[in-house]
Amino acid sequence: MDGRFLLLLLVAKLASQNPLSPDTVKLYHDITSGKGLYSPYDKITLLNVTNFKSTLFNESNSRAWVVEFYNSWCGHCHRFAPIWKSLAADISGKANSNPV
Repeated sequence: MDGRFLLLLLVAKLASQNPLSPDTVKLYHDITSGKGLYSPYDKITLLNVTNFKSTLFNESNSRAWVVEFYNSWCGHCHRFAPIWKSLAADISGKANSNPV
């Protein structure tokens, strides 16, 4: 069974018992809409299955890469996202920081 379906059932059950906080509603919306933790406005290159190899293993690009693998529903990933964004801003121009 799809993990998102189980999460949706859990959220629906909890919502019927207690009102949801605005943060929970935003998280639910982000998960169901497929939104990740990072946006194109962050100083981060977003990688996916179609551009992973061509971006990281491009012979014309000899820069260092920092890669984060994450899930948009993961609580730890949400807590570390601001740290990754800050790191990306700090090293922008020196290396590439790439959450995936």
